[in-house]
Parts: sequence; C-alpha cells; structure tokens
Amino acid sequence: MGQTAELEVTNRQLLAINAELQAEIARRQQAEEALRQSEQRLRLLVETLPLGVYECDTDGVITLANEAYCRMTGYDSDTVLGMAIWDFLEPGPQRDALSAHLQRLIQEQPEPKPYICREFTADGRSFDAQIDWTYKRDETGQVIGLVCILSNISRHREMEQVKDEMISSLSHEMRTPLTAMLGFTEFLLENTVDEAKSREFLGTIYRETERLHELINNFLDLQRMKSRQTVYHFEPLEIRPLLYESAALFASASKTHRITVDIPSDLPPVTGDEARLHQVLNNLLCNAIKFSPKGGEITLGARRDDNVVIVWVKDEGIGISPAMLEKIFDRFYRVDSSESRRTGGTGLGLALVREIVTAHGGRVWVESKVGNGSTFFFSVPVAQESAVLRHGSDIYQ
Repeated sequence: MGQTAELEVTNRQLLAINAELQAEIARRQQAEEALRQSEQRLRLLVETLPLGVYECDTDGVITLANEAYCRMTGYDSDTVLGMAIWDFLEPGPQRDALSAHLQRLIQEQPEPKPYICREFTADGRSFDAQIDWTYKRDETGQVIGLVCILSNISRHREMEQVKDEMISSLSHEMRTPLTAMLGFTEFLLENTVDEAKSREFLGTIYRETERLHELINNFLDLQRMKSRQTVYHFEPLEIRPLLYESAALFASASKTHRITVDIPSDLPPVTGDEARLHQVLNNLLCNAIKFSPKGGEITLGARRDDNVVIVWVKDEGIGISPAMLEKIFDRFYRVDSSESRRTGGTGLGLALVREIVTAHGGRVWVESKVGNGSTFFFSVPVAQESAVLRHGSDIYQ
C-alpha cells in the first residue's frame, strides 16, 4: 500500500514537471514568435523608409542596406554588400577624409555628428548627401560597426543657396535707392539750393522712394502668396476698363513711349480679382517701358480663346534671348545684358505676375527676339454665366 502511494506521488510530480516544461516551451515559442514578428516589423520599417539605411563594420564594409539606399546609389543589393562606404565618393581627398573619420569614430567613439559629402551613383551622377551615424555594439558593449542613415540634401542646399542669393540681391537693390535718397537729402540739408534745383533733387528722392516702395511691396506680396496668406476676391469683371485704366496710368510715365489699346468690343467678362489683375498689368507695363529705353510703341491687347481671355503687353524694346525665356519669371532673375543692367530693377515683378496669374487658374508666357521687342501674354478664365449673376467669393491662395 505504501509503495503504491509513493508511485502515485511520483507520477503527480512527473506530471507537474511535464506541465511546467510544456508551459516553458510554450512561453519560449511565444517569445520567439514575438521576436520574429518584431524583427519582421523592424525589417519592413527599414525597407519602406524613404531614407537610405545601411550598416557597416569597423573597416567600413557595408553588411546590410535597405532598398532606398540601393535606389539612391544606383547599385543592386548584391553589389552594395561588400563595398566600402567611401567607394561612393570621388577618388582622392574625399575618400581619404571619410576613411579617417570612420577610424576616429571607431577608436575614440565621440558623439557622432552628421557628415556632409558628395555621393556618386552607379551611372556617374552625384548628389549632396548627409550621413547620420550611431554605434552598433555587441553583447559586451564593444563597437562592432555603425548604423548609418543617408539623406539626399541636394534640394535643401539649393534652397539655402537661393535664400542667400535672394537676401544678397534684395540687400543690393534696397541699398541703391537708399543711397540716392540719403545723398540728396543730406545735400539739401547742408546746402542752400535754388527752387528749380531743389525740385529736381526732391523729384529724384521721390522716384527712389517709389522704387523702394515697389520693391518692398512686391517682395512682401510674393512671400504672402508663397505662404498661401493672400486673399483673392474673385468676381466677374470686364477686362476692357482694366486695360484702359492701366494705359492711362502709364501714358505720362515716359515722353518717348506711346501706349495703345487693341481690344475687341465683344470681349466676354472674366473671373478675377480686379486689384490683382491691375497689379499684373502695371508690372508688365512698367517692365515694357523699362526695357524699351529708346521708346517706341507699347500695345495692350486682349482676345478670347475658347474658355479663356488672353491679354498681352507688347513693346519694341531690347528683347530677350531664347535661353533666358524660361528663367525670367523666377524671383530675382534679371536678363543679363548691358542694356538690362542700366535699367535697374529687382527681378520680382515678373515672379509676382506669375504667382497672381497662376492663382487665377491661368498661365503666363513670353515671345521675344533680341533687338525686336517682347510680348508678354497671360490668360484669365472666362466668367461662366451662372457666376455673372452672383457675387464674387473670397479665396485664400
């Protein structure tokens, strides 16, 4: 009887031990499955990142790379693995500098900072790159390599260059009228000047003040439009009065220019913001006068073309070379010629014209020949009949 009881106890113990083993096996299997799923999610995350992610050992040899890195460098995954991180740089000092930087990271282990370089792709193209690093360590804490993120910063650096050029150009253009204003004002304050000379100097100060005012307003308008803070009041309006008003405004601006209007009587109304379209016409007229230093005729015209009205401003000025036709609507871009440099200007007017016309759903373009004048065109949508019967609407653009 005693022996039977002992056997029963032993069996229960064995069953308990077996149950514990089975539970431990289940826990380990769950942990392994959770780890596998976690690794799978991490691998999926790395593979779907738009940034190039890769690992390298202490010798700089790439041991792992995601698809984005392969796309950025132009190499397939089999080729990338085994290449050194400096193989993507131009041979010479750049490669030596990156190799020395890697060795310093491995040996001294400072806080990793972004590394800027120029990477070359498999087909010979290049791009400005930023490499962000972090250390890869083993179980003992020993550094066994680096995990790196490669970013294409070419666009960012281009924008930085544009910003620097914009600030430089803006500063230069503001300095010119300010210098004239200060100089003539100081002269008038320190000298006795007859009335005729005084009026001449005051006229110069006034013109330079207007120039500075135009520069600041155009620049601020462009900034507001770029940040979508400009409110447009779109409504059906007649284009004919706009053209005649602008022509009358500039008729006395120059004694050597004759401004005419060429517009049919049956032109339909358009949908637009009257104040902003005035701004477009005034900028184009100012541009036409400025780049027609020898005078001549300037024509404002308009015609219907399907669902849009095309408006143009034609001059008999110095013209524009074909290579520059696509660039003149960029901010601070000015036609590079001796004639255009003498006329001054900020290069903001045409950029502003493009922004306003684009906000109206139209487009702007230019036709020109060097020495034979230029014709600037822009389109505005024809107002729908239903729109003519209701009030306009305010829209942020």
